[in-house]
Amino acid sequence: ICGVEHLQRAGNKLSVFDSFYFCIVTFSTVGFGDVLPNVWPSKLLVVIMIFVALMVLPIQ
Repeated sequence: ICGVEHLQRAGNKLSVFDSFYFCIVTFSTVGFGDVLPNVWPSKLLVVIMIFVALMVLPIQ
């Protein structure tokens, strides 16, 4: 996520910590909304990440 946002964004770039924080908040289903993907490749990556999490987490 950090790489896609870094390549596509001109202004505010996400740090590795922000990307890690976003993934943890998304996987825990808290969803604070303070860090958001703004470009379509990042949004697509997040949708794929959520689908994978929905398939993997219930198995465990």
